[in-house]
Amino acid sequence: MSPVRGTDRPTGVVVQVAETTQFHQRTIAVNVQLLLSGVREHELRETAEIGRLKPD
Repeated sequence: MSPVRGTDRPTGVVVQVAETTQFHQRTIAVNVQLLLSGVREHELRETAEIGRLKPD
């Protein structure tokens, strides 16, 4: 928000509005995918570790 100057004093204000909803939604979607991929990686490691430890 910034003042609008008249000749000798402020005569109003300017308010700038930015749309951030789409940015936040994309950020949340990326974070969810990162979290899920991390969980999948841990599950795969655990499965591989169990398979490696099984006797033949």
